[in-house]
Amino acid sequence: MELNLIEKLPLFLHYFSYPMTKDVQKNRNFLFFPSFNIFKVIMGVLNVKVKKILLVAVVCLLLSACAGMADYDVDLPSDYWVIRSSAHNIIILRGDGTLFEETLVPAKVTQVGWNEKFIVAKQVNLQKESNESDYLIPNEKNIHYWIINYKTDEIMGPLDENQFLERKNELQIPENLKLTDVSKLRNS
Repeated sequence: MELNLIEKLPLFLHYFSYPMTKDVQKNRNFLFFPSFNIFKVIMGVLNVKVKKILLVAVVCLLLSACAGMADYDVDLPSDYWVIRSSAHNIIILRGDGTLFEETLVPAKVTQVGWNEKFIVAKQVNLQKESNESDYLIPNEKNIHYWIINYKTDEIMGPLDENQFLERKNELQIPENLKLTDVSKLRNS
């Protein structure tokens, strides 16, 4: 007995909503694709102009759906985190991974390093792109450094480069504690 289009749709959705083994995949292809292919039915009805518009819409949808795919977090020692929520909004805060307290190092954190006592960070301040826009971009001329003693929760910063080097010497932070690009920490 041949099923019509409306009767086949629930079967189609049911069979394709579960993981496939090779045998099941062969059966599914045999059952549905020779006699029933939604894509072919839809594309057969549409003219060329509508197909092009549909293709552009699907591509735009796929590209816009990728927003946020580059966002990440990096777990630092003692419940400190680097959180990246946009290209320039990269901050350090404290929390348990689900609930976070206030921002400790504001955007844009570009480099971080740590050892058994300290977290050090390099931060580039953000500025308005133009007077007409509220979009913030990094100001590479306005760089600050931060030192967090995570044993005592003492936060030192913002510091300019000279102040940072002086504080590192005072606190006896070893020279081998290097700053690493935050983007490289994402995958570690």
